[in-house]
Amino acid sequence: TENGQRLMATWGWSIANTDAYVTLGRELLEQAYFTRSLEMLNVAIEREPDNVDALILMGQAYTELGRTQEAVAIYESLIHEIAPAHPSAYRNLIKIYQQQGYNAEALALMKTASLHANSTQEFDVMLREYTPESPTLSHMEGRYNTEIDVTITIPEGETVYYSVDGTDPSESGLVYTEGTKIHVPEGKLTVKAIG
Repeated sequence: TENGQRLMATWGWSIANTDAYVTLGRELLEQAYFTRSLEMLNVAIEREPDNVDALILMGQAYTELGRTQEAVAIYESLIHEIAPAHPSAYRNLIKIYQQQGYNAEALALMKTASLHANSTQEFDVMLREYTPESPTLSHMEGRYNTEIDVTITIPEGETVYYSVDGTDPSESGLVYTEGTKIHVPEGKLTVKAIG
């Protein structure tokens, strides 16, 4: 029986099946016995190196123990080699990237997941929520024969940075205040904005 197999895994009997070690590893992980969970999951991985459930649980245990490099290696292996369509590997690696402040990497992985993972709708939603709305300029790009005043619409909850010299704006640049008019004299002036 399943319970008998789990008991044999608990006792360390080699006749217990791989699923019993995975189940025990999951239970120990849920109870915050991370090191013991890894021991059980390692047995499962020794038997079945590509056991997706065991690898995902191992990544979670490593993350809980602060061993994020090992977790990242597991998730990357799952994404690139073992199970490219499995959503949990993407979800967990995105979370690690966000916690470490690797926002560009998290965003790129969300885009990859929205194309390749089984649960693409989840990643489409995540991508929309994570990607800030772009600010909009009151005038389109083009050549104007008269002087104009440009305003920028700021998306809710965003800070907008802008430049008037054609360079890409950055967080160390000019901060736009809602309603401010940027005067563009006759001639050439490039206004750029990011949120």
